[in-house]
Amino acid sequence: MTLININPANRFALFGGGPVLVQLAMYLKSAGVSVHVFTSKRLAESTGTEATLAEQMAELNIPCNVTANIGNDVDATDIADGGGIGLSFGAPWIFKTSFIDLWDGRLFNSHPAPLPQHRGGGGYSWRILMN
Repeated sequence: MTLININPANRFALFGGGPVLVQLAMYLKSAGVSVHVFTSKRLAESTGTEATLAEQMAELNIPCNVTANIGNDVDATDIADGGGIGLSFGAPWIFKTSFIDLWDGRLFNSHPAPLPQHRGGGGYSWRILMN
């Protein structure tokens, strides 16, 4: 394992969706840190509670971009170029090398299965189907 040093950041980009992303977004905002959520249409409209992800972010006054192609999202690349940290929680996109390189080691992925063997969506479902 390679350890990297990361300077403290005051800007975070959260990619994907789900309750962990929502809780982290709330925590970062309460700590006075700039946070921006990037998600897909499917995840923005999904509910884990009474409100959709997009509605929860609007209620919390946290910017939320719904995009089909994260590599073309100017707000995400601005956060990367500005030294921010990116955290992915079930993001629906495959991050291209050019996008990953923008983050200079500050993009982290939380994935529920071993990579690259179980890449893509449905990490839990595939593990169940494969016993």
